[in-house]
Amino acid sequence: MGATLLVAVKKSLRISADIFDDDLTELIEAAKNDLKMRGVDNIDEDAPLVRQAVKLYCRGNFANGDVKERELYQSRYLDLAGAMSLCGFYEGGDEP
Repeated sequence: MGATLLVAVKKSLRISADIFDDDLTELIEAAKNDLKMRGVDNIDEDAPLVRQAVKLYCRGNFANGDVKERELYQSRYLDLAGAMSLCGFYEGGDEP
């Protein structure tokens, strides 16, 4: 099993301090809920695409002054979440 999702998100955001852990944990839960609302029922935190989607969501929503960068990550998240929602495996079916 890989690193926890919080550790992976912190690494993606290049954060080493623990001061943002509560905020990031809430963002991770928001990302998982957003995926579910978009039709992704299988939220396995160890699945590479789920981990990537959560990291993209967090990068697009964590406080950052660069609006274009945030929009880029939000767009990437939406594209990935949309693709996952169309995949039978993430709709609760069999693996692709």
